[in-house]
Amino acid sequence: MDSLEEYEPHVTQELIDRGHARRMGHLENYFAVLRRQNMYSNFTVYGELNKAVSKRQLRLALRLLLLKYPILSHTIVPKKYPEHEAYYLSQEYLNKPFPQHDFIKVISHLELDDVIMNNQSEYKEVISKVSEQFKKDNFKVTSSLIELITPIIVPICDPERPNWRLICLPSTDTTSADEAWTNFVYVSNHCGSDGISGTNFFQDLTALLSTIEEKGFDYEEEIVDNNVIIDYNEDHNEVSKFPIPITDRIDYRPSLTSLPKFFLKNILAEYCEFRTSNELTVTSRYTSSPNANASFNHLLHFSANDTQQIRSEIKKNVHAGCTITPFIQACFFVALYRHDKVFTKSLLEYGFDVALPSSTRRFLPKDEELRDTYKYGSNVGGSHYTYLISSFDVPEGDTNKFWRLVEYYHDCFLKSYDNGDHLIGLGTLQLDFIVQNKNVDDMISTSYLDHQRGGAIISNTGFVRQDTTKPYYARDLIFSQSAGALRFAFGLNVCSTNVAGMNMDMSVVQGTLRDRGEWESFCDVFYHAIGEFASLGCDTAVAGLV
Repeated sequence: MDSLEEYEPHVTQELIDRGHARRMGHLENYFAVLRRQNMYSNFTVYGELNKAVSKRQLRLALRLLLLKYPILSHTIVPKKYPEHEAYYLSQEYLNKPFPQHDFIKVISHLELDDVIMNNQSEYKEVISKVSEQFKKDNFKVTSSLIELITPIIVPICDPERPNWRLICLPSTDTTSADEAWTNFVYVSNHCGSDGISGTNFFQDLTALLSTIEEKGFDYEEEIVDNNVIIDYNEDHNEVSKFPIPITDRIDYRPSLTSLPKFFLKNILAEYCEFRTSNELTVTSRYTSSPNANASFNHLLHFSANDTQQIRSEIKKNVHAGCTITPFIQACFFVALYRHDKVFTKSLLEYGFDVALPSSTRRFLPKDEELRDTYKYGSNVGGSHYTYLISSFDVPEGDTNKFWRLVEYYHDCFLKSYDNGDHLIGLGTLQLDFIVQNKNVDDMISTSYLDHQRGGAIISNTGFVRQDTTKPYYARDLIFSQSAGALRFAFGLNVCSTNVAGMNMDMSVVQGTLRDRGEWESFCDVFYHAIGEFASLGCDTAVAGLV
C-alpha cells in the first residue's frame, strides 16, 4: 500500500484537505498508463477565432479559466520522481499490483509560457515546421499540418507544466508590433482531458475573451500585467477544488455475469475480424523513430449548409432523434466495401469492429452545478461492436438498404447505454479482483503492444454552437487524435459548428493500404458516398478535400 510519504514534498496533507491534490481515479489512471507506457501521443482541437487575441488577453482568460477548473492546471505526481520514467517501464514496477493510483495536484506556479508550446525549447524544431507548413498552406489547417502535430508528446509528470499545451499558429497580420493570434491548437496527452474538454476549452475561452472586451480589464481588481497565470501560494483561496473522479460517481464496472460474453467476443475478434498484415502496422511504443504508429491523414470539410442538408436527410429517412454519427459510420463501411482494397474476403475475415467513444457526463446526476465541474476531464466511455462485412455491400442507388443500416447503428449505440456495453471495455479494468491482483500497466501493455491492427475508432465531439453576436467566437473547430497503440487501423474524428460547418479528420495507419495514393482513393470513395446518400452531389464532397 502506497503511503503519502512516498509523494512528499510534492503532495501534502494540506493540499489534499484544500481539494487541490488527490489520487487519480481508475479512468484517469488508464490514460496515465497509455502515456507512461509510451502508447499514446496526443489528441488535438484546432480552433480558429473570429479575431485576434493579444498575449495579455489570453493570459487573463486562461487565469480565470484555470482558477475555476483546476483540472486544467494539474500535473501527475509519480513514484520515484525524477527517475519515474525508467521505473514505470521496469520489471520492479510491472511485476506487482498497485491498487492505489498516483496523485494529481495543482501546479504551484504556472506562467503563460508554460502553456504556450511555441516558446518551449524542446518543441522548437517541430513548432518551426508547423508554422512554416501553416504559412505554406495559406494559413489553413490541412492534413499535412495535422501529420506534423500528431507525434508530439506532452509529458504527464512535469511539475511545472500541465498535461495540455497551446500552439499559437502564425497570423496573417505581420505589421502589428504586439503578439496576437487567431488560430490555436489545443494539444493534450488525454490525461485529465478528452475531445469534449477540447471543444469546451474554446467555448469557455471565447466567452471569457468576450467578457474581457465588454467589461475591460478593470472588471477584476488588481490585474498584474505579467505572464503569471497561477501562483498557488497567493491564489490557493481562489482555486476551485478538484471534482472527485468520475468513476467514483459512475460505476463503470460490469456485472460478473456479463464477462463471459465480453471475453468470448474478444477471443473471436482475434481470429475472425479484419486485421492488417503489414509489419508497419504492428502497434508499438512511441520512440524517436518517426515511423512509430505513423498515419496518413485527410481532412474533409462540409459547409454549414451542407451539414444541415445531411442532418435533414437523416431526419427524413430515419427519424428526428437519429444523430449524424451512425450516418458517418454507414458511409464509411459502404466505402470500405466499394473501395475493394481493404478486405481479403477470407472465410475467417467476416467482421469489422468499430469503437464509438462518447462522454459519460450524461450519466451524472442532473445537477447543473455538479455537471459543470466535470466539463473538463477524461470522462469517456463508448461502445465497441463487430459488424458483418457482408452487410456493407450497398449497391449505388439502394438507399433503402443504406438507411436501414443507419437506423440499426443508431439503435445499437442507444442500447449500449442500457445494457452496459458503453462502459464494459474500460470498466473491466476497474474490477476489484483485477485492480487488487494485477499490474494494470502490464495488462494494458500486453493487450495493446506488438499486435496487428483492425477496425476503426469514430469520435464525434458533436455540434458546438457559436454565438456570433458576441465579440469573440470560434469560427471553426477541427478535432483530431493519434492512433497510438490502440490497435485501430482507421480513425474518423468529427466536429461541427454553426459557423463553418463540419470537419472530419480521417486517418489510416501507414501500411494498412499500399500507399498514400491508395488512401486518397479510398477517401474519394467515402466522400462520394456521403454526397450520394445525403443528396449533396459528388462535386460538393470532392471540393471538401484538403
